[in-house]
Amino acid sequence: MALDQIWKQQLTLVTYGNEYLTQ
Repeated sequence: MALDQIWKQQLTLVTYGNEYLTQ
């Protein structure tokens, strides 16, 4: 499902962003 792909992509971006900000 495309929506599931988008959701996972958003989650990855948020996680990556948080890791970047906490450094």
